[in-house]
Amino acid sequence: MELAELNFGMVVVYLMLMLAAVPYGLIYMYALLRTWDREKISLVTFTPVMQIAVAALLLVLINPVANLIDASEKYFGLRVGDYEIVESLDTHGGFHGDGTYYLILDCSKNREKALKAVSKWDRLPLPENVKLMMYGGMKNGRYYGYHLAEEANMPRIENGYYVFRDRYRGGNDPSDDSELLSRYSFNFTIAVYDADTDRMYYFEYDT
Repeated sequence: MELAELNFGMVVVYLMLMLAAVPYGLIYMYALLRTWDREKISLVTFTPVMQIAVAALLLVLINPVANLIDASEKYFGLRVGDYEIVESLDTHGGFHGDGTYYLILDCSKNREKALKAVSKWDRLPLPENVKLMMYGGMKNGRYYGYHLAEEANMPRIENGYYVFRDRYRGGNDPSDDSELLSRYSFNFTIAVYDADTDRMYYFEYDT
């Protein structure tokens, strides 16, 4: 996800694997040279098989190791591994990567931690332009019928917090929504936390 925070834990895990692979590679080359010099089959002949076995073992272990160092993906401070995924769908694809992605998290079992994270977000209600983009409505005599909240399975939420990031052109103020309704294409992300139900709704829109 474009705006998911850097998965630092997973980076550390892969870095550790790379550091382990360097000396192992040297040992492997040395074993091959010894086999060549002796011109006979020995245990070192089977080093490639051992290498594959070690690599397979590391792949099996990588997920629990990543979880151990808390490497799950984050969404504006909410770590997915701490909560229950209710629903998610990603339709991004093609050359330009157009599509949508939404994620719904149930944070009720870890409510205090979730509220601490979203307390850094903005309080609802949504800015007018963002609200029109998500739910539709009238502004200055014009009707906007996007209704993107339906695609994100996002209900109307009155009590809670939100984050909006406009990724169009990578502006200096990514939370500025002033030009949102005047565009013909969109690249933005929104997350809304419902403080009454303790659910987080995350939505990316790219056209």
